Amino acid sequence: TSWKTVNNGLTNRHVVALALLGSNLFAGTEAGVFLSTDSGRSWTAVDSGLTNLSTNAFAISGTNVFVSTSGGVFVTDNNGISWTNVTPGLAEKDRVTALVQSQGTLVSGTQFGDVFLSTDNGKTWNSASSGLPNSTILAFGVSSTSLFAATSSKGLFLSTNNGISWSPLANGIGNSYDDAFLATGINLFVGTYDSGIFISTNNGIAWSARNNGLSDPRIRAIGMLGSFIFAGAYGGGVFRSIDSGKTWTLQDKGMTN
Repeated sequence: TSWKTVNNGLTNRHVVALALLGSNLFAGTEAGVFLSTDSGRSWTAVDSGLTNLSTNAFAISGTNVFVSTSGGVFVTDNNGISWTNVTPGLAEKDRVTALVQSQGTLVSGTQFGDVFLSTDNGKTWNSASSGLPNSTILAFGVSSTSLFAATSSKGLFLSTNNGISWSPLANGIGNSYDDAFLATGINLFVGTYDSGIFISTNNGIAWSARNNGLSDPRIRAIGMLGSFIFAGAYGGGVFRSIDSGKTWTLQDKGMTN
């Protein structure tokens, strides 16, 4: 309903990813990782060990925080005091653009559509791209025993064996630029960059649009808090739904940009 700026200590405001581990909030920016231990009231840079500061995504596995950068994947087990490169085994040419933890497996997606799996916290990686097109992996989603991959131009893909193989799920969505994913109960939501938000109630077999009140269809992020679903649009602000996405209301009071 209202928003307050919490940028104290955040020297770079191009924030592209957020992650929460206990009371520690991590922000990934175009110039490194920042940590807040007071709900965002103050931030401290935590970049020791990062050889590239342009971040893309976070993943949480137990007490480990993983971050993908333009220079590889790094992990910290001490809340960002130090980071260790866990890129060996990944394709050196690929920039990791998406990360997720699924059933004890760390899953990474790259700009060229490759997917890699690690079951030992990034020490080793195995390629798992069977069935995927040559299209940037933008986001992963996890629902029960299913793993979803959203691509930049080829639509959505499903894996029922934790990433070993993939099959297309484009029914009702098409080959849109899928950029965000949310699983809640039996509902799966996908945010696209050009066509708004879609919902599936049958594990991605069929999809229908949920854009009533959504004045900007360029959706970059979807999240949930309690019974509220939030959608972040590229230029249109933040929208909120209280009826499983049937209607959306703009919620940007106090947001200046």
